[in-house]
Amino acid sequence: MENKIIPFPTEYKNDPTLAAGHTATIQAGHNGLSHVFSNVVRKDGQIVQWNVVREEVVQPPVTQILRRGTKTSGSQRPPAVPAAASGTPRQSGSASWYDSHAGSGSCAHLTLPFGTIVTIRNTANGRTAQCRVGDRGPMAYTGHIIDLNRDVFAQLASLGTGVIPVQLSW
Repeated sequence: MENKIIPFPTEYKNDPTLAAGHTATIQAGHNGLSHVFSNVVRKDGQIVQWNVVREEVVQPPVTQILRRGTKTSGSQRPPAVPAAASGTPRQSGSASWYDSHAGSGSCAHLTLPFGTIVTIRNTANGRTAQCRVGDRGPMAYTGHIIDLNRDVFAQLASLGTGVIPVQLSW
């Protein structure tokens, strides 16, 4: 069994009493948690098959609800459409995968605080995934900017790919 973080969604409610470009929290979001039960087949110590048997949601995520200001005045322009919840890419480089002791949905980063939710985009195919920083790494000599737990990497590319080009945002 592994623990898997379920990232919380964000919902926006337009507010004509709040100045354009500003937001205010109505409800704080909290990540959820599920238990993932898997059958793992090993041959000569190597994993040759990994099958998820079932996933049980232990704690559902709590949606973050934000008020988004729409009030304009005089020469003020309405704000541009907000960026995706993951934000602007902040780091680019390569990613690899490993079996993290931090569990399902986790990743290793050298400097981000533990618990930070990172959105990873595979720049080769456009797929995205999220992980929670739960470990330190990757080793500097690899040149990678992040190590992803196998389940996160599998959302972005096949495990056989080994290393992928990525952009990170948080």
